[in-house]
Amino acid sequence: EYAKDVPAGPAANWGNYIGSFAYECDAQGEPDLVLTKTVSTDGTCGMTSAITTTWGTDVTYCYSVENMGTVTATTHTLTDTVLGTLLTDVPYDLGPGDTFVYTTTVTMAAPPPPYPSDVTNCAIWTGMDAAGAPYQSNEACATVTLQAPTDVSLSGFAGETGRVLWPMMLVVALVGVGAAFVLRRRSWQR
Repeated sequence: EYAKDVPAGPAANWGNYIGSFAYECDAQGEPDLVLTKTVSTDGTCGMTSAITTTWGTDVTYCYSVENMGTVTATTHTLTDTVLGTLLTDVPYDLGPGDTFVYTTTVTMAAPPPPYPSDVTNCAIWTGMDAAGAPYQSNEACATVTLQAPTDVSLSGFAGETGRVLWPMMLVVALVGVGAAFVLRRRSWQR
């Protein structure tokens, strides 16, 4: 219906007619949730999504979700393929540009052979807007390569190995000298 009012010709002539158009904008947006998952062995969020460690080690998974959209996500659920549902309908206003971080620490159990063995788990974050419409994040994964403990190390003494070994060597030497003395004395008595 407005086409008849628009002049044919260069766009410069349209200025007089712009006011007669009715615009309808969709002011509604949606949350755009971006999930990042990292893993570490030091209890922090870490900087990587893949590590190698031995079983029996505590591993911290970090789930960071950022709302890149234009609407606040008000309720949140976090599901992990290995750890299960970590959050269910948690109320939290995650506004546009905001970030929320959730961490969990687990002790890595010994996997069945063969070794090394990879444990890969993936997560999806679902946020709902105020109207209850769900919005899912991307899938984010982390991999822990588990190796069997293979060696015994004295590195825990932090350079103190000499201080620990010398007394043990002295005890062994004294026992050896004492045994030699006893044997020699017995041979003199005969």
